[in-house]
Amino acid sequence: MLLNQDGDQIKHRTVQDNIKKYALVTGITGVRPSPHTFRHTFAKMFLMGDGDPYVLRDLLGHNSMSTVVLYLKLFREDLHQKYKGRSPVDWLNGIKVRRPDVQRDLPFDVEMQLGN
Repeated sequence: MLLNQDGDQIKHRTVQDNIKKYALVTGITGVRPSPHTFRHTFAKMFLMGDGDPYVLRDLLGHNSMSTVVLYLKLFREDLHQKYKGRSPVDWLNGIKVRRPDVQRDLPFDVEMQLGN
C-alpha cells in the first residue's frame, strides 16, 4: 500500500494517472506507461541481473511459479543472448572425442581443441 503525504492510501487510478503524466513529461514513447509495465520491467531487469526466479516469485507476491514461468518465456530471447556461451554444453563445441585406445580402461578419451 502506498501512502500520500497526509498518510492516506493512494488510489490505484492516481498511480496510473501519475505514471502516464510523468511518461509524457519525460518523453517516454513506444511503451504503455502503467504500473503493470513497471512490474514487467522490474521482473526482466531482475532476471537479467542474475536474480533467482524463486526470489522474484516472492517479490512479486505470487503463490506459485506459474506466473514467473510466463516471465521467463516472455524474456526467453533476451535470457538466451545473456547466457549464450556460458553453458557447459556450449563448451562441447571445442571438444574432440577419439576412439578408445586399446591400453586404456576408459570407454573414450577426450582431447580439448584449443583454438585462437
